[in-house]
Order: sequence, then C-alpha cells, then structure tokens
Amino acid sequence: MIAADAELARAAAGGDAGALGALLQRHSASLLAVAIPLVGRDDAQDALHDAFLVALRGIGELRDPGAVGPWLRAIVRTQCLMRLRARREAPAEDLAASVGADPAAGPQDAVERLALRDWLWAALERLSEPLRVTVLLRHFGGRPAYEDVAATLGVPVGTVRSRLNEARLRLADLLLVEAARAHPDAGRRLEAGERHLREVVEAVNRGDMSGYAEPLHRDVLGLAPGEEIHGRDPLIRALHDSTPAAGVRVRFDRAVASAGITVLEAGLECPPDDPDHCPPETTQIHFHPNGRTERILFAYSHRPAAPA
Repeated sequence: MIAADAELARAAAGGDAGALGALLQRHSASLLAVAIPLVGRDDAQDALHDAFLVALRGIGELRDPGAVGPWLRAIVRTQCLMRLRARREAPAEDLAASVGADPAAGPQDAVERLALRDWLWAALERLSEPLRVTVLLRHFGGRPAYEDVAATLGVPVGTVRSRLNEARLRLADLLLVEAARAHPDAGRRLEAGERHLREVVEAVNRGDMSGYAEPLHRDVLGLAPGEEIHGRDPLIRALHDSTPAAGVRVRFDRAVASAGITVLEAGLECPPDDPDHCPPETTQIHFHPNGRTERILFAYSHRPAAPA
C-alpha cells in the first residue's frame, strides 16, 4: 500500500529520513515543473537542490502534513525567485544553513535534533577525499574559519570556498540517495572513536606512544610545515621527542571521523619553564582509506604576538 503524503510528512517530521526521501522523489516532477518556467532547465535542478535542503531543515515545522506538496512547491518557487533576484547562484558558504542549524549551534546539533545524523554522515562519506576533509574541518571542527581551514590544508581560501560549494551541491543529490538506505548508528561510532582517541592522548602524556602507533602503516608519511617524515618508527620517535620527552602536554579538544579520514584537534601545553616552547594548538588529519593510516597532515596555530 502506498503511503499518503500526510503519513510520510509526519514520519519525516519525526526524523524518518526515508520518508522525507520518498516525499522528495514523489514530488520531483511537479517541482521541476514549477522551477523550469521560472529559471530555465539549466538552473532548475540547482534550485531543487537548494529546495531539498530547505525542506530537510523545515519539515519538522510543517503544520499541515497533508499540504506537504504545496509546501514543497512554495519552497521551490522561493528558491527560484531568489536566483532571479541575485542573477547568479550565490555560493552557500555554510553547510549549517543547508541542514537547518540554529546559527548559534553547530550542524551536528541540528542533525541530532532531526534524528538524521546517520543519514547525513553516510552522505558525507560518499564525497571525494578533498571535499570531505574540507567539510569536516569547516563544519565539524573547532577552528572553522576559512583562513584556518585553508592554512590547515595548505590551499588558498578560494579553494576552500569552491570545495564547500561543490560539496553542498553533491550532498543535495547524495542525501536523496542515502534516504532510502539503512545505516549503522553513526553517532555511537563517532562517540566510540572520540573516547578511544581521548585515551590515546592521555597515554601519550604518560609517554606511552603505543596506542598512537598501532593504527599507523609502517610506511606512513607525516607532513608538517617544511618537514616530511617517512615511516612509522621515525614518526613516532619524532613525536615522542617533541611532546612527552620535551615536557609538552597534549590537551584533547575534539575528534571527528569520516570514512578514511580522522581529524584530531588538540591544545599543546608548554613546559612551565619554557612557555613559548610549542604552538598553542595543533590539528592532525589522519588519512586511512584502506584501514591503516597512510598519511598524517600536521598543522599548528601561531602564538599571538606579544603587545608592543
């Protein structure tokens, strides 16, 4: 038996990603019929991309589930009119707006509120590595400014912006694909990974590098500003010498992981007798597309200059 629109809308409002996906697919033809006369066939699909993400944000606030069809068409019409007024597509610079986050909250808060976290993470994991790592840093990291993301990745700010815009467009398609799939509990997986990395950092502060070394490929490549370290043993020696052996303590701040990529953010506490010994913060991006970590990108924040 085919579910009625109202039934699907109520399920979607309760966090059923599959129901929302079914609604969007059911109405896609009529939504295109609204968009094409307004913006033309070339821009119509992009208008639908934006409208789908707006629907993801607002489905929980739909007062009349039986009117979901007209509601979706009104969203599409609004998106088309915005495009006409702008005369060009303005890049959506914030994924938080796309997934409906409160401006004061992170996108992960919005996803949890809508019970769509697993669905979103499954879509993120299908992005290419450059897009995925940029999204992770910008929208789930603790240092999300474009300049910080660009410095971490060693790319221009314009590249960060273009990657985020491309990711937004790709996610609009991927979210629809993933809506109909069953996913493992990404939330529990992320929490378990964060607990493990917190324990690894605590062990490093005790001088025990075994937990950090265990997932590394023997030929892992460490990339730091102006330096490359080849091989697990040399990398572990360098990290040990520069951190616990030097009296530097690591403060775990945040970890976020997607398929093949883990981002670790931490503060660095210098020895009391040498307060300028180390930078205040570090971001490590571990790339492990085949299981073991094959590459680590190390980035460090700069200590603010002392006032004159």
